[in-house]
Order: sequence, then C-alpha cells, then structure tokens
Amino acid sequence: MEEKLTKVSIIIPTFNDQETISKCLESILNQDEENIEVIVVNDGSTDSTLSIIEKYREKDKRIFIFNQKNSGSAIARNEGVKLAKSEYILFVDADDWIDNNYVSILLEKASNTKTDMVFCGMRLYEPNDNDLKTFKEEVTFSKSISDKELLHQYLIEMYINGSLHGPISKLYKTSIIKQNKILFPDFRRSQDILFNLDYIKHINSIEVINNTFYNIRLSNKRIKIKKKNDYKHLQALNNYFDLIIFLENKINGLLIYWHLYDKYIKEVNYTHFKMLVDHLLHLSSNKTKNIKKRIYQILNQELTLKIVNNVDIKIIRYKIIKRLMYKKRVLLLILMLKLQGLVNRIRRK
Repeated sequence: MEEKLTKVSIIIPTFNDQETISKCLESILNQDEENIEVIVVNDGSTDSTLSIIEKYREKDKRIFIFNQKNSGSAIARNEGVKLAKSEYILFVDADDWIDNNYVSILLEKASNTKTDMVFCGMRLYEPNDNDLKTFKEEVTFSKSISDKELLHQYLIEMYINGSLHGPISKLYKTSIIKQNKILFPDFRRSQDILFNLDYIKHINSIEVINNTFYNIRLSNKRIKIKKKNDYKHLQALNNYFDLIIFLENKINGLLIYWHLYDKYIKEVNYTHFKMLVDHLLHLSSNKTKNIKKRIYQILNQELTLKIVNNVDIKIIRYKIIKRLMYKKRVLLLILMLKLQGLVNRIRRK
C-alpha cells in the first residue's frame, strides 16, 4: 500500500540556537494545520539546542531530528529535503517564528489554485528593551500569475528587488525540487538565491499574498553574519564573490532563455553592482591581514571589470564608489565603503 504523503514538511536548520529554538518550535506545533512533519536538522550544535529539540520531540511525534556535523545551513536544508515526505515544503529559520495560520493559508492558496510557488509577506523584528516589539512589514500586492511571459517578467523583477532572496515565507512543491534535483549550493551566505533561481526555471505559476505571516528576528542574523575578524570569516566573505559569479551566470542565462535580456540587463547589472559593493564593504570591515591585497585582487577580476564597465549609476555615492573601483584606488575605496557602512547603520536605527 502506497504511503500517504504529509501535506507540508517544515524544515529547520539549527546551529547553537538555544535562545530561540523554543519559540520557533512552539509556533510550528501550534499551527491550525495539523498534517505537517517538522524536520529539524541539527548542524553540530555545541550548546543545549539539541536537548531542547529532543524535549519537544517527546511531546510531539511530528518532529524528526537529523544530526550532522557542522556543515552550514545549505547542507542542512538539503538533508531536510531528502527526508521530506510531503506534497509541499516550507523552510523556517531557527531564530524566527510563524503565525498560527501561516501553513494553512499558504497551503490553501496552493491547493485551490494548483500553483507551483506561494509567497507571503514578512515582519522584521528588532530588539527593544529586551523585547521584540519593533518591526517593519515587507509586503507586496496580491498577484496570481500563470501566463508564462508575465510570470518570467515578474520573477526577474522579484530578483531585482530582492524578493527572491531567502527560502523563508515561500511554499515550494516537493516534487519540483526532487524531480529536478534542486539543491542549496554550499555557500555560507545567500545560497538560497541560487536555489530559488533553479526552482523558478521549472514553475508555471505563482501566487503572492499581500499579508504577513512570517516573523524574522533580525538581531540574531546580524550577530551570526558579523563574526569575529578571523581567517574563517574571511574565507566566508571570499566565498561570497564566487556566489556573485554564479548569480551573474544564472540570471543572465535566464534572461537569454526567457528573451528578456535587453529589457532587464541594466537593472540586473545594477543589482550585481550593489551586491559587489556590499561584499567589498564587509571585506573592508574585516581586520584580518592582507584585506587591501584581497580587495585589489577582486577589483582586477573579470566579473568586477565587467560589472563596473557596464553598470549605469545615478546615485552620487555609488558613482564615487564606481569611479574608485575603476581606478583601483583601494585606500580611498575602503574609506568610502566605511562611510557607506556608517550610513547604513544610521538608517537602520
């Protein structure tokens, strides 16, 4: 007799999240949709994360724990996908939490429309007097798109505005992921963009819900990204440049395949320029030796030269950064990037 599929697999990669994993699991186990399985991939946690998860598993058999040595969230999510026995997949980060109707609303939308991917909005929380009261909402207009040409245009626009970044707040079809062998590549930052670009190549429709059901704890994510100034962190930063190369190849391939190259290439170039600037900004804030040399090497890379030569910029500070990159004025560039970082921090306050 064929095993009946669970409706939704919720995959949670976790590493040393003892402060937040309980809130995350409580929000999932309290969903009004009960036909779920919860796959927690413990990525080599060294704190009490695993023991907390095990206590929840004793109370609720829908939880499955997979333990692996510390390999990063990409490998953890891939392991979760392998284990999933469901029609749909949701990814939740261990420091986030979801509204009680999150699963049921996304599932209902997918089931009613037979769509291949469902998006919803997010609330972004910052700590405020040891609480999580400060937030902003990221929402978009409701959309239902099945026309191929409109779908491809909208997906490229989502890539440009950043909506395709991250696997959270999105419902995926398990069959599309597994049949096309779609994986999260082993990057320490932003591997989810590549996953989403591979996924959207195989879809025929999307649904966008203009409401927020997913809650992001920003402070924890920033702490994890702003690691110590050590060699390992530098390697993770260097890894991000390789990611930009992958993105350049993948998105340009989609633009050509979907006959949208002329329409969107300028906006895509600008998106990649901002990613490159963000990468250099992170590098410039790292105090490991030879940072100047590494930045100079990046400025001489073929991809960097291509982006700098082709991008069309109107914002003055970006024009200055572009000029310094073009001239390879590393010391002035680092100063400008640090100023850019200061401006970003002020805007977040």
